[in-house]
Amino acid sequence: MEKNISNSVLLSIFRRKGGEGKLTEIISLKNADKYNNLLKNAFESNDENLIGYLKDLKNWLILTNRHLIYSKDDIIYIINNSEIVGVSFALKEEMKKGIKDKQHFTMIEVAENGKSHIITIEAGKPYQGFYQVLSFIAGNNINNRESVK
Repeated sequence: MEKNISNSVLLSIFRRKGGEGKLTEIISLKNADKYNNLLKNAFESNDENLIGYLKDLKNWLILTNRHLIYSKDDIIYIINNSEIVGVSFALKEEMKKGIKDKQHFTMIEVAENGKSHIITIEAGKPYQGFYQVLSFIAGNNINNRESVK
């Protein structure tokens, strides 16, 4: 059984461990329309949008209360938050781009029950905060699975 993490907890982690940037923001009534328009093409859902990253119309990311939805080169991927079981730095990909300083990292590897996704988010504070949010979600999922055993 899936235990939901409150939206306020996830947003609090994002704010405390990193924060918004030029391309990454907490989704609110003021900016919701631009993210809702992206999601119209992804799927119909009752999700609540929490954090958005919009590089361009082909490369973006939205964390909702139930899903991590991202577009890479106009291909949309959807991950159930309850299926996220691991998060790590995408070091191989960063090194291929010649990036060695953690402050400039933009890629995160997300493990989803046997699959691996490389997501991209804005470097700096947005990266740090988003990484911590995903780590919290993964840890919560692992703890819930162990408590069911």
